[in-house]
Amino acid sequence: MMKINFGCFNSNIDGWIGVDHALRHIIVQRIPLIGFLLWKIRILNETQYDWHKRGRFKTVIYGDIRKRLKFETDSVDYIYSSHLLEHLFKAEALLFLKECFRILKKEGKIRICLPDWESLKMQPSFENSGFAKNQKEMKNSHKWAWTNKELTQVLRDIGFWGITECDFQGGDFPDIERLEHRRGLILQAQK
Repeated sequence: MMKINFGCFNSNIDGWIGVDHALRHIIVQRIPLIGFLLWKIRILNETQYDWHKRGRFKTVIYGDIRKRLKFETDSVDYIYSSHLLEHLFKAEALLFLKECFRILKKEGKIRICLPDWESLKMQPSFENSGFAKNQKEMKNSHKWAWTNKELTQVLRDIGFWGITECDFQGGDFPDIERLEHRRGLILQAQK
């Protein structure tokens, strides 16, 4: 059974293939003593050094989800993604979701968690929303504020079915208690 956790950063769990764009941390994790040296010369802060001491990037592989995913068609049973989709421009997110559909096996499942702007009862203020205020902030900023209705329609248009909104750590999905750490809008669908 193949299970992939896209955008896991340092929180991948056993039994899942963790894929992230954090190349620097993935490389540091694989070179003995480099984490310690980078911490000593203050390139890594205390928290980052602790991640490496604990091996938090050991099971994470590099992947750029804005491009064709490096997994075979119809090869994956489960895909999980938490607080990742909002960091992509809409066109990039559409490509990623189409690629997820391609690599999922028939009846494979995807679970997506992202900020739930609608539950705030008002749009977040620009200052604290995580959206880029300038070009320098673009790398890790939010780029699209998905709504339940919009994401449901996009998933349906791609070909997913059985699209349901789930509670935090709820629903029928493997390892969800260990996998899901953040609340938000959570949708689950099937190929």
